[in-house]
Amino acid sequence: MTTLVFRLRHAPEDEVAEVCALLDEAGVTWYETTAGTWGIAMPGLWVDGDDEAQRARTLIDAYQRERAARMAAGRDSVSILSRL
Repeated sequence: MTTLVFRLRHAPEDEVAEVCALLDEAGVTWYETTAGTWGIAMPGLWVDGDDEAQRARTLIDAYQRERAARMAAGRDSVSILSRL
């Protein structure tokens, strides 16, 4: 069964590139869909099979936790600098 593992709508380009690279490095076979001509389809990254979906989700979840921490740390340093 084909499974959506990452939604592309509203995702920053750098995050999409990093997730694609992460999946490639892990050997996960994925494919991308666009929003289509009228922008109503689901743009996303998809995988075939439940095992691949679980593996991809585990990788993406860990990546997003790390990214959130990295973004928060960057935001905190900007807040500290703005107080100086």
